[in-house]
Formats: sequence, structure tokens, C-alpha cells
Amino acid sequence: IGAEFIAVFEEEASRLGQVDFLAQGTLYPDVIESKDSESKESAKIKTHHNVGGL
Repeated sequence: IGAEFIAVFEEEASRLGQVDFLAQGTLYPDVIESKDSESKESAKIKTHHNVGGL
């Protein structure tokens, strides 16, 4: 996914002209794990989850 993000950025940057910033983000809920089926509680927040790739 990271490579695709960069490829799309490079395409759009060349189309638009000078681009000063490259940013990638995630929605905050993406860092929260799903409910654990055994304990019936949400798993602890894992800030590394779904926020990498580059």
C-alpha cells in the first residue's frame, strides 16, 4: 500500500506542478482493535496498527 501511495503521489505531483508536502494519515478509530470475542472487551489501543506502510 505504501508503494501505491507514493506512486499516486508522484503522478499527481507531476500533474499539478510543484508540491511541497507529502502526508499520510489514518482515522483515529483505525488504531483501535476490534472487540475480543473471549473477554468481550475491546483490545488495547495499538498505535502502530494500520498507520505504517511507507
